[in-house]
Amino acid sequence: MKKIIAAILAVFTVLSFNLSGVVPMIGSSLVYAREDKNGFDENTNEIITFGGMAIQIPTYFEKGDNSSDDTLYYYAETGESVVMLMLAEEKAPSSIQKDFGKYKEQIKDDFISGMGADVSVQDEIDLTIAGYEAYGILATGEIEDMSVTFEVIFVYNADTKQIVCFCLGESDNAVYEYDGDFEKICKTSESLSDTADTKDTKTNKDDSKKESKKSSDKSGKAKWEVGKANVASWQDSIDSIWVQIIVPVENTGEGNLYLEDATMDLENKDGELVDSVTYVSAYPQIVKPGETAYYYEETILDTDELEDLTVVPHINVKEATVDCVRYKTSDVKVKDKSYGGISVTGRVENNSKKDSDFTNVVILMYNKKGQMIASCYTILSDTLKSGEKIGFSMNSVAIPKDITAKDVDHYDIYAYPSQYQFD
Repeated sequence: MKKIIAAILAVFTVLSFNLSGVVPMIGSSLVYAREDKNGFDENTNEIITFGGMAIQIPTYFEKGDNSSDDTLYYYAETGESVVMLMLAEEKAPSSIQKDFGKYKEQIKDDFISGMGADVSVQDEIDLTIAGYEAYGILATGEIEDMSVTFEVIFVYNADTKQIVCFCLGESDNAVYEYDGDFEKICKTSESLSDTADTKDTKTNKDDSKKESKKSSDKSGKAKWEVGKANVASWQDSIDSIWVQIIVPVENTGEGNLYLEDATMDLENKDGELVDSVTYVSAYPQIVKPGETAYYYEETILDTDELEDLTVVPHINVKEATVDCVRYKTSDVKVKDKSYGGISVTGRVENNSKKDSDFTNVVILMYNKKGQMIASCYTILSDTLKSGEKIGFSMNSVAIPKDITAKDVDHYDIYAYPSQYQFD
C-alpha cells in the first residue's frame, strides 16, 4: 500500500505546487455552484487497460509526463485551478489477499498516516468496481487557505492480486465539477479476466511430500528440491511489523515445472503459529530444468513478535503443461530510492510471435554469497505487441532496512506473459 499512498501524496504535492500563491475566490460561483463537466462519452472516450481492467478516460483528460508503468496521471485543469485523475497499481499484500474486507481499516489508517495532518477523511463507502470489492474514501485538505478534495477508491483485483487505486484530486476553484464523470470512470470499468477459477484458493493435497527436501509428483516426471527457507522481520517508522519470506525451489527433473501460489506458516521459537501468509507467488512461475525459482513475499503481520521467526512452506508444484515463454530484457539498472528501498528500470522486448496482454517482470537480487536478498515485481498492463520493446520501472514494496543497491552483487531478471494452468 505504501507505493499507492505515495502516488496519492504526489497528487497532493502537485496541487500544492500549482496553487501556491493563488487567491481563493471565496463567495464566487466557482466555489459553491460549479457546472458538471459531463464530458464522459463512451463513443469518444479513450479505453486503456490498467490493473487488470479496461478503463474509460474522457478525452478532456491529458496524460501527464510524470506517468509510469504502474502510476498514471491525467490532467483536466492546470494553472490557477488543478484537477488531476490518478490511477495506480501495486501487488496486494498477502493480508489483503486473504480478506480484503477485514483490512479496510488498515487501508484507511495507511491513507491517513501517509497523507499527514493536512488531509482529513470526511466519508467512506463500500462498493463494487468491475465485479471486485472496493473501498472509497472522501477526504479534504487545506493548501494556501484553499480547500482541495480527494475522492479515492481502492479496488482489490482478485484475479491479478493487485490493489488498483482511482483518485480524483481537485481544487475548490476548479472551473467544473468532476464527481459525476469520476463515478462513471470507476463504475464502467470492466475486468479483463475471463477465468473465474483464478479467484479460488489453491490447496495442497499432500503437504508432507511437498515439504520434504526432495519431492516429485505422482507421475515421477516432475522433480524438485526445496532449499532453505528464510524469513526476516523488522518494524517500520509507524510501528508496523513487516516480514520478508524467501523459499527457493530448484527444478531437479527433466521437464518444466509449474509453481502454484503457496501458503507460508510463520512459527515462533516454540513452534507456535504466529501467522499464516497465503497466495505467496513464485518467480518465475514456470521453471526450466536446473533453474531455481523463489517464493517471495513482503507483507505486514498482525503480531508483536519480531525475533526467531521461522517459515514452514506449503507449496504445490506440478509438471508444466503450458510453454515456458521468456521475453528479452535490456538496459537494466538497479538503484536506491530516495526514501529507502530499491528501484529497477529497464526495457522488455516481446520476442515471441504473440501479443502479451499482461507482461510480468521480476528481478531476483543476490549478494556476493549468492543468496537471494530481495525482489522487485511489476505487471505491464498495456498490451505488449509482438516485436515491441517498452520500458519498465518497479520498486521494492518493503525490504529489510539494511539492504541497499550496493548489496546487490548480481541478479536474474525474467519477463513473461501471465499464464494459467488448471489441470
